[in-house]
Amino acid sequence: MCADIVGLQAELQAVAGFLDSIAVRSAALVLEGEAGIGKTTLWLAAGEEARRRGFCVLTTAPGTAEAQLSYASLADLLTHVESSVFATLPEPRRRAIDILLLRDGADDVLTDRRATGAGLLSVIERLADKGPVLLAIDDLQWVDSSSAGAIQFAVRWLRGRVGMLATLRTEDQTEGWAREHGAPGSWLRLLDPDASHRLRVGPLGPAVLHGVLHGLIGRSAGRAGNEPE
Repeated sequence: MCADIVGLQAELQAVAGFLDSIAVRSAALVLEGEAGIGKTTLWLAAGEEARRRGFCVLTTAPGTAEAQLSYASLADLLTHVESSVFATLPEPRRRAIDILLLRDGADDVLTDRRATGAGLLSVIERLADKGPVLLAIDDLQWVDSSSAGAIQFAVRWLRGRVGMLATLRTEDQTEGWAREHGAPGSWLRLLDPDASHRLRVGPLGPAVLHGVLHGLIGRSAGRAGNEPE
């Protein structure tokens, strides 16, 4: 994974070390910086590398519109999880997940964030029984408050082979959920403070971004200059 790209050795080593560490314990890594400097490119590449290593990768990339919708980010994270995983959950937790995913017959209003967070935790634990899991969130500052509360509850009790990877715009100091609850991304903490890390990214040029994708996931990233942020 660690391609020899000038100016990115620290970022590459941090991402590789983060994925390595998940084999031993839960860990969280936040890639932070201004918009357009390469956070999303590194995030995408890390997700691809995690899949190559056999991780189950759950992703969401909320925008400003989703920030106003209850449980939008959490529903996105769980969209592609096999229904058989939900079937094994205790009834209150399964019911909470059914409601947020708008499953048939689940027409109640979901208000209990603790039940939802516990349901998310149970889903992650069941997935982790089969292999390492990565929860990947792009633009953490746009996660809606309901999802943030549930994810906050779950990640504090993560155990085993589970990682949290997120990007965060540092200039959005008053946007989204953070306006009510403090510094952006401050809610994304594991129970063990030594397992949570932040990495300042960029700025990265288009040619370097292309090299990151090519070096990290072993294939062409397309024409340089049209990279995501």
